[in-house]
Amino acid sequence: MTTVLRLQDDWRHVATIELIDASMDIEHVLASAHSQCRIEPNEHSPSGHSWFDVLVDFGRGGREAAHAAFAALSAMQKAADRGALHGYRIVNGRHWLELAGVLGCEDGMPESPSPSAHPR
Repeated sequence: MTTVLRLQDDWRHVATIELIDASMDIEHVLASAHSQCRIEPNEHSPSGHSWFDVLVDFGRGGREAAHAAFAALSAMQKAADRGALHGYRIVNGRHWLELAGVLGCEDGMPESPSPSAHPR
């Protein structure tokens, strides 16, 4: 029998984004990218702006959380580049995109570490 240790959920804010049209289906964009994150309206959006917080579950481990943040922000940027997210911009949290090289992401896709990468 295999036992899997799962840490407690630990959802943390990793970024705040802005959209001009808050009715856009951002959840669909994130689901299609298989991103493990949540989007919640930001309570402190300035008048006339639609800000959303991007949250990632750090209970899965720091590396997995960093990959999830990278995947979510990358997917939203690609959707914005195609015109699917009108007025998208990252208000804060851009550094998660810049961590791609440090995390072992190649061509914008996070790589899974090989089993031999972790000596036992």
